[in-house]
Amino acid sequence: GDQLDCAMNYLFRDTMVGFFAKGNIDAELLDHRLQHMLMKYPDAVNLAMYNCLGSHDTVRFLTEAGDETWRLRLAVAFQMLFIGSPAVYYGDELGMTGENDPGCRGGMAWQNADAELMRFVRDMIAVRKGSKAARLGAYRTLVAQGDVFAFERTLDGKRLTAVFNRGCESATLDLADGAGTVTVPPRSVKIIQ
Repeated sequence: GDQLDCAMNYLFRDTMVGFFAKGNIDAELLDHRLQHMLMKYPDAVNLAMYNCLGSHDTVRFLTEAGDETWRLRLAVAFQMLFIGSPAVYYGDELGMTGENDPGCRGGMAWQNADAELMRFVRDMIAVRKGSKAARLGAYRTLVAQGDVFAFERTLDGKRLTAVFNRGCESATLDLADGAGTVTVPPRSVKIIQ
């Protein structure tokens, strides 16, 4: 029910799975779903939403993504920069996989840790911690076209812009409001502060 969705934001998770892991929704539908989700609750509640990519009750994100780590990296970056409270399910930062219960509840697989993924997750957490706009700022979608999605978070004149390109080719965007022209390599995110 809605209470569970509010406690653990499975609407957010399902949207991340659709756009990043499975690639079966486009940026326009991603935006529609995010806007719908944000309209359900007041801003103060949205800032506190428990935004997870997975939990003890779901297939692990990397399994949903067909073991394509770049998809998890983009979802983690989105999770860390989007409005709400990001929650990393243990082992996702290592690259753990697993089908639904009991597969998603395996022991911590330190011996198989993906060092590059761990570094990326750490870096994204640092970006969030270092940006008050990323933690508390107002949210606005800038671009939602096909494989490209861009949003900004603003607070007290500070701005963080995140541009996601899940496509196979570079994307060049002209972002208004001072960010200018931005080129984002394939399957990556560019963060402008």
